[in-house]
Amino acid sequence: MQDDKEFEKIAAFLKKNPVFSQLDDQQLEFIVSHLAIRSCAPGENAIAEGDVSHDIQLIYKGKAAILKWDAEKAHQFKIKDLYAGEAFGEMAFFDDQPRSATIKITEAAVLLSLSRDLFDGADTFTQAIYDQIASNIAHINIPRLRSSNEQYIATLKSEMNHLLLRTRFGTFFITVIVILGIGGLFDLFAQAHPEALRSLWYNWAYTISLLTPTLIAARYFDFNLHDAGVTLKNWKKALLDGVVTGGIVMLVMYFSKDSLALLLLKFNIVKAPEPLTLFTTLYIANAYLQELMTRGIAQTILQRFFDDPRGIRTVFITSLVFFIFHLHIGLVTALAALVASILFGLVYIRSYNLIGVTLFHSAVGIAGMWTGLL
Repeated sequence: MQDDKEFEKIAAFLKKNPVFSQLDDQQLEFIVSHLAIRSCAPGENAIAEGDVSHDIQLIYKGKAAILKWDAEKAHQFKIKDLYAGEAFGEMAFFDDQPRSATIKITEAAVLLSLSRDLFDGADTFTQAIYDQIASNIAHINIPRLRSSNEQYIATLKSEMNHLLLRTRFGTFFITVIVILGIGGLFDLFAQAHPEALRSLWYNWAYTISLLTPTLIAARYFDFNLHDAGVTLKNWKKALLDGVVTGGIVMLVMYFSKDSLALLLLKFNIVKAPEPLTLFTTLYIANAYLQELMTRGIAQTILQRFFDDPRGIRTVFITSLVFFIFHLHIGLVTALAALVASILFGLVYIRSYNLIGVTLFHSAVGIAGMWTGLL
């Protein structure tokens, strides 16, 4: 400390730090004359969590990080970075507790260290300095403690939300297993009675059997009808989407029905076209319930779980589930359902209203039965 310029530079540096900012020139001169200066290389610990030491340190040059071990001492997490001008170790300066965190040097640093031993058996002058430093530290740490409490509460809420989400997703997963089981039973029945596939009662029984556990899961997730797309919000956009996409499907399948028939024959699939009957008319209502279950509930739950704001990734995941649920009808039909479901999902996320996707779904289903594809 014999260099007067360096002495004055360090004194000015301390004056800018809130721990020492209230000290007068004489007190600052005393502090500077008793500082220990050391250089630290990157990767070196300035202090280690659990150490017993009572000096307060300042980063004169360089950069460091505050690190904290987890309860199991398995992982060390970075709390924040420390830069030139910042102090650390203030709490240990006036209590006898071990260091609560590790300070690791991340860029070559010069540290200034002030030992608490300097104030043991203090006279009036040094006691006044200690009291002022202690007061400054208290004022600094009150906002920090308040901020830490707020961060702790926020972290606790986040962990509780994640736990709730995992629990709810577990329920959803169990629901999916139940639905797959129901689908398997219907598949076995369809193999034994293939004529049932095109019967009104079979399709409605299948849809309602799958919808029931889905609605139970939705209730557990605190879903309301608005969440599931049963809303008038964006209804004009949804209606337009449904009319346009449904109309395109009808026209394409009408003008390509002969080609589709040849394609079915190539796969040795022969189905008579379905005339417009009560079954095809009621298919619109059936399609609405399918979309309520698949898009309105399942896709929305998955979108929330995967934190997928655009919803595109969730569309493909939901479509794979939709594909599985149609395998009991046949592979070709299931593949067609996969492609259709992707299109249904993309239409739905444009408005999050079931009107449009139901019209689209109905058009695909009715046109498929009309042409013999389904």
